Amino acid sequence: MERRKFCAVLGAASLMWISSWAFAADVDPDNAKLQGTWKATSVVTDGKQFEKPETIFFTFDGEKFELKSETRTLKGTFTLDSSKTPKHLNQYFNDDNGAVLESKAIYKIEGDTLTICDHRRPSQGRPFEFESTEGSGRTLITLKKVTARE
Repeated sequence: MERRKFCAVLGAASLMWISSWAFAADVDPDNAKLQGTWKATSVVTDGKQFEKPETIFFTFDGEKFELKSETRTLKGTFTLDSSKTPKHLNQYFNDDNGAVLESKAIYKIEGDTLTICDHRRPSQGRPFEFESTEGSGRTLITLKKVTARE
């Protein structure tokens, strides 16, 4: 009887180890670069510059994100696909009515600068270039990594 319990525990532990190993293998290599807090330096929506971009922060923690501004906090999860050109960022969050929305964005990381381009309305799909022109419905946001000194 004790042997069966031991085998069951060993089997469960093995499955947990294998599944955690498989999950770790699925994490995109850019995920580590994205971790931490980023402060906006420029936000352009429909070709119009946002007046106070420094009030917007993105924080990435594991596979969760938080977007914080003076008036709103948005939390959700994200996935990356750095094998695509341009690289893909999918964000999942709840709207004000609790419905789950998916934002399909593109991103690039250059040193301590993160650039994200997405559509204001998730139904518009993923942008193919990093620009926001009048009437495009796109938001282009440039962020700098926040260091411990800031």
